[in-house]
Amino acid sequence: MAEEFQANPEVETVLEGHARQLSKLNQEEMKRVLELYKRARQDVRDRLDAYSGGTFTAQKLGGVLAQIEAGIAQMNQQLTEGMSSAGMTLSELGIEQLVQEIKRFERIFSGAVVPINVNVVQVASDTSNFLFNKYEASISAYSEQMRSLFAQNLSLAAVEEIPMGEVVARVGKFFLGEEWRLTRIVRTELMGVYSYGKLAGMREVQQKDLPDLMKTLYIPLDARTGDDSKVLSKNIPVVPVDEPFVEYSLGHKATYMAPPNRPNDRSILIPYRESWSG
Repeated sequence: MAEEFQANPEVETVLEGHARQLSKLNQEEMKRVLELYKRARQDVRDRLDAYSGGTFTAQKLGGVLAQIEAGIAQMNQQLTEGMSSAGMTLSELGIEQLVQEIKRFERIFSGAVVPINVNVVQVASDTSNFLFNKYEASISAYSEQMRSLFAQNLSLAAVEEIPMGEVVARVGKFFLGEEWRLTRIVRTELMGVYSYGKLAGMREVQQKDLPDLMKTLYIPLDARTGDDSKVLSKNIPVVPVDEPFVEYSLGHKATYMAPPNRPNDRSILIPYRESWSG
C-alpha cells in the first residue's frame, strides 16, 4: 500500500526533494550548534593557559576543575540556546513540507486542489516549546557526563604529577574526541523536532480538513541506510495520526509516535490517505 504510493514517480520526486532539503538544513543547523561547542572548547583552553607552567599537582586540581566547570556551564547554556533556535527552524520546515506534500499528492491522485489551513509559525513554536525541556535534559546529561570524566581523569593526572602542559593538551583532546557524541545528539534532536512539528501539523489538518489523514514513513535508501531501515522499507507501516508506529528490530520492539526511534535514524514522517494508493 505505502510502497506502491511511494513508487509513483511524481511522489518519489517530491519525497526525494524534501529529504534533500531536510538533510541540507539539518546539516546547516547542526554546524551552527557545533560552532558554539567549538567556541566553548576554546574558552576552556584559554582559561587553562593561566595554569600552563610547572607540574600538575593535587594543589592545582581544584583550580583547574573550577575553570573547566565554568567552561562547561557556558557550553551548556550556549548549546541549549543554539538547539532552541535550530529546533524552531526544523519544526517550521516539517510543517511547510507537510502542507506541500498534501497539496501535491492530492493533485497527483485526484486532480483536486485542497485548501490546507495550518498556522505554521504557531504550530512550530508550540512544538519547539513542548520539546525544549527534552533538549535541555539531553544537553545537561551530556555536560554532566563530561564533568564526571574530567574529575576522574584529572584526579589521576594529579597523582601522576605530569607536566601542566600535557594536562591542557589532554583536555583539548578530550573535547575533540567528544565531538562525535555531541554531533549525534544534535542530529537526532533536530530530526525529532522536525518530525514532531510535522506530526502536530498532521493533527491540525486531520481535525480541520482531512479526517481520514494517516501517517507513514519515507526511508531514504543510500550508502548510509542501516540494515534495519532497509528491512522496514519493504513493509512500510501506515497508522492513524494519533497511533504509534511499532517496529521490531534485532529482537526488540520499538514503539514511537514519530521518528527518529534511535540515534541517527533518517526515516521521515509523511502524510498518507488511502485514496493516494491508486
